[in-house]
Amino acid sequence: MSTNSKQPLSSSISKVFSVAVLRNDGSRIYSKYYNSCFPDYFSTVKEGDLKDLNVQKAFEKNIFEKSRKLVNIKAMKPSDTEIFGYGRFTILFKILSDVQIYIIADPDENEALLAAALKCLVDSMSNFSKEQINNKIVCENYEGLILIIDEIIDQGIIVNIEPGVIISRYTMLDCDDALSAGVGQSQANTTSSSQNSQSSSISTQASSTVGFLKSLFNR
Repeated sequence: MSTNSKQPLSSSISKVFSVAVLRNDGSRIYSKYYNSCFPDYFSTVKEGDLKDLNVQKAFEKNIFEKSRKLVNIKAMKPSDTEIFGYGRFTILFKILSDVQIYIIADPDENEALLAAALKCLVDSMSNFSKEQINNKIVCENYEGLILIIDEIIDQGIIVNIEPGVIISRYTMLDCDDALSAGVGQSQANTTSSSQNSQSSSISTQASSTVGFLKSLFNR
């Protein structure tokens, strides 16, 4: 059997081949590929093997160029989700100021669920700032972006499309980090206070010793 022949994918779960967050020049902010969830032939595209980093970037640049052509044809609103085909993939994307977000999947996947996953990602990112989400804000919240994507997609499988749940988990982890930092600072302050107390005690003892010696010599 040819390794290039298409193999049927499971329809019991919805899977994503890749998520890409790109700047408005097509360069990468963050991308994640779930090659292990798909047959090997899925990773082979005209740009090369998508297991290679340089091939991934070339692939992302090309889907960006195709999406930009669609944007020029259609007057897209920030709330719009556009869909197009590229090679063997179905690609959905949204535009946020100078950031474009892509979900790349098999054409047989449920487009409504893919769109819901993309919307969940965008809505969850709104927690980063009260301002319009842009490249600067996304880069400043890079770890949060990774966390949100991992909460929505686990090893290529869409597991959560509820923004409220994602945001609460993201906020909870932020609080845990702050609490850990607070505990660390409290321990540091306690150590510093203890050290200062010890230094003060040593200084007092030294002063007492000097006074005692002076009294002996003055007799």
